[in-house]
Amino acid sequence: MSTIQTKPSYYLRQPSTTFQTERLLLRPFLLENFSALHRVYGNPQVMRYIGKGARTPAETRTELKSFITHWQEHGFGPMAVVHKASGEVIGRSGYYLSPRSLYPQMGYIISAHYQGQKLGTELALGCLQLGFEQFNFPQVDAFAIPENNISQYILSHKLGMRREPDIQYCDRLYFRFTLTQAEYCQPATSLFALTIPTRNVETRSLASLQK
Repeated sequence: MSTIQTKPSYYLRQPSTTFQTERLLLRPFLLENFSALHRVYGNPQVMRYIGKGARTPAETRTELKSFITHWQEHGFGPMAVVHKASGEVIGRSGYYLSPRSLYPQMGYIISAHYQGQKLGTELALGCLQLGFEQFNFPQVDAFAIPENNISQYILSHKLGMRREPDIQYCDRLYFRFTLTQAEYCQPATSLFALTIPTRNVETRSLASLQK
């Protein structure tokens, strides 16, 4: 399996470190976000499709510190998801690097209390826009385990990502989805460009894309 050897120049850009959708604000994590993050990471139902599942407080704290380090080393990383109306940190999104892929990997998770409101779709669409329009990534990858049908649907049908060959990683099977910058920026005549905001067409609101 290939590993990341160097940091290409596009990883070293310093764009704005916040991003907003209609109902959500994405920003880098702070150490004081531990309690909010652990409300999500410590929930077995919410975490059933994420890695090893629910985290202990010590594991959550270790991952939180790794998020901050990732930003310091790469200029991007996992981001806190803030619910604008309540001001509460309700999840994690953004991008990260790992030996699973040579490209930035997108991931997201939302607190159980805020599920069922199409926030996952809004967050995934916004994260894709963040990756291509703000960070200028040439390609974005995302992964889902076979049991996670909802994420597979969002990645393929809502975001238009392509299914690639499955991979084994850390003794687990993952479905791989990918999208390139060129595919994201297709002309407005393509079906994909009519459903995902791009630079080449008039950007529609994220709320309208979730319907």
